Amino acid sequence: MTKLRKPNTIEFALQNALKNLSEEELKSATNKSKSHFFKCADPDDRHHTLSINDAIHIDELLLKKSKGTPLYDAISTNLHEIMHQTNYFENINSVLMNIGGRLGDIMDLTESAFDPKSDLGASLSKSEKDKIHKAILLLEEKIKNLKISVK
Repeated sequence: MTKLRKPNTIEFALQNALKNLSEEELKSATNKSKSHFFKCADPDDRHHTLSINDAIHIDELLLKKSKGTPLYDAISTNLHEIMHQTNYFENINSVLMNIGGRLGDIMDLTESAFDPKSDLGASLSKSEKDKIHKAILLLEEKIKNLKISVK
């Protein structure tokens, strides 16, 4: 009988992620078998846990298949709940400072990417686009925190 897993848990996300990945894909990316990850997805099995590196590799495989990042999403959701419970968002000045810092990161990355001495000169390379995109995602997270702070 299938074990029920709580939604928004790592085990739930991993169980669903494994439906979209083959044994070969997992073995190639992590050097571990699919059965190992099924054990990690068992909430009662405390001897098998998912490592951060394996979670990243699994999400990377899924992202390449346009299946999203379920493990990152589960971790993010859980951390968000923990931060909310500990009144992390109450200091709006701190959140605004973080937004300013992230915006500065985006500005710096964009300026250096368009520098004539950069990878492709005035054009953006894939690496530069990826770095800017990641910086934008981090900024969006900080903006989301601000929205929560002022609700």
